[in-house]
Amino acid sequence: MRVLRFPLHFRAASLVKYLLLSLFLLFPCTISAQEGARLRVGVDANFPPFEWVDSSGQPQGYTVELFRAVAKSQQLEVEFHAMGWQELRAAFERGEIDVMTGMASSERRLKKVDFSIPHSTLTYSLLTRAGDQSIRSERDLPGRKISAEQGDILFEYLVGQGLKVHGAVSPREAIQKLSEGSVDCAVIPKLMWLSYQKSSGIKNLQVVPSELFPTRFCFAVQKGNNPLLAKLNEGLFLAKQNGSMDALHGHYLGSLEAAELPLKVAIRRALPSVLMVTLVLGLLAILLWSLALRRAVRLKTAVLETTIEELERALAEVKQLSGLIPMCAGCKKIRDDGGYWEAVEGYLSRHLEAQFTHGLCPDCVAVYFPDMKRAGSIPSTPSKVIE
Repeated sequence: MRVLRFPLHFRAASLVKYLLLSLFLLFPCTISAQEGARLRVGVDANFPPFEWVDSSGQPQGYTVELFRAVAKSQQLEVEFHAMGWQELRAAFERGEIDVMTGMASSERRLKKVDFSIPHSTLTYSLLTRAGDQSIRSERDLPGRKISAEQGDILFEYLVGQGLKVHGAVSPREAIQKLSEGSVDCAVIPKLMWLSYQKSSGIKNLQVVPSELFPTRFCFAVQKGNNPLLAKLNEGLFLAKQNGSMDALHGHYLGSLEAAELPLKVAIRRALPSVLMVTLVLGLLAILLWSLALRRAVRLKTAVLETTIEELERALAEVKQLSGLIPMCAGCKKIRDDGGYWEAVEGYLSRHLEAQFTHGLCPDCVAVYFPDMKRAGSIPSTPSKVIE
């Protein structure tokens, strides 16, 4: 169960409805059956933690205190009438009750009742006896004996599905029937079960891990009483705005919700924080990746600049050996830029990364060692003449 958080699309639609209904306040009209009379407010005497009667006979609970806050902000005089649910429904239908503090909204009920904007969401738990694994969801209910409160919205729903439902006077009686073994399962408002479980000490029941039939829980007024409905809606908006609705929710329902928070609800509530953390981590990862990429680019750039400098130096040296090189026609020495003559191997060694070794070609061997030529020990490799 959660207090309504008024999502944007719902706020817009509800605000339009609220403004239209508020127009009725501009015209003289009665809010209850008689001008100036106290509003007769009906309270379910057996529906904790939403509404119940304490040991002194006074109505208590989340919806009761919320209605008191709304009535105070709208300057409404009220008197509470607490009774069982079926008796309360009958009194409301006879017009003896002007407004009910808690009633689940449905299309069928809208034909006879006008509902305020919802002040909470009501969900139901499916209970079985401990150890029973044959009932795990709503699909397993056909052919089973089901216990639910007579006249409750889920009782109406299950009967409409053609299921065999045993009506109970109150949710507590439905729980008791299941505990005693007279039915196979019971369908109870979730927070009602959690509240009753803490006080009753029942140990032989278990909750099927599946929530049923989430529905809007509202104030209910007689059909056509638009002025009162407009005041109640305005009061609910003010209670949400000034924080009193959240404070009452935390006092009466918060501890029960925290004890049995469904996984999907926990995920939904944590999702904004998870998304924010994921976004921050993503941005941090992008920043670190960008810094690493910039560092890698700087290193590559430095390597390329060094390589370019080396290539430029090599190109300059190559250019020094290009063009006409003055060489002696006799001894083959080369004249350098300073005008000095040096051996060709010395000149090339200074300008190229090369070392020279010395030997004799066959022609020179024949000149310097004629005996070897006559003996035929000189290879007959011809020399290439370049003109």
